[in-house]
Amino acid sequence: MGAVIKAPDATIAIDTANIPFVSNAHNGLADVADIFLVTHADSDHFDQQLLNNALSKNKKIVVPKGIYFEKDAGNSQNVFELEGGKRTSIGNIFITAFQTDHRGEGDFDNTNCWYLIEVGTTKILHTGDGLAFRNPTESESLRKMGDIDIMMANIMLDAQNI
Repeated sequence: MGAVIKAPDATIAIDTANIPFVSNAHNGLADVADIFLVTHADSDHFDQQLLNNALSKNKKIVVPKGIYFEKDAGNSQNVFELEGGKRTSIGNIFITAFQTDHRGEGDFDNTNCWYLIEVGTTKILHTGDGLAFRNPTESESLRKMGDIDIMMANIMLDAQNI
C-alpha cells in the first residue's frame, strides 16, 4: 500500500516501509517527500529509521493517535497524531484519519486507519490495511464528503464499500 503523491504544494509519502528490498529510491524519500503518513505500525507500512531521517530534515509525520512512535529525532512539533474523524491541515494539504481495524480482525486496540487527503479540490482516499470502522459515524461522515477522486483500496474491501 506504499504510495508517493506529488501535489503542487507538497510531496506526500504513505506507508513507505522498505520491504522486501533495500533500494536507493526508498532511502532518498526523506530528501524528496514533505509529508509522511503511516496507517499502522506493521513493518511493511512503518519504517522508524526513515521517519527519524525525515524528522531530522524537518519533514512532517502523520500517524494515527495511539500508534507508538519514537520522537527522539527532534522536531517533535512536526509529528501529527490524528484522532479518528479529525481533519487537520499541513500547509495547503488537509488530512483526515478514520480509525479502522486491521483486515477485519475486529481488534481496534491495534491502531490502524484510512486517510482522506485533500489537495486543492482533489480528494484521495488511502485505506492501508483497514477494513471495519471503529466508529460507524466516521464511515457515514466519509460518505457525506462526496465523491473521492482517487481511491487506493486494499484487497480486503467489499465492492459495496468501494
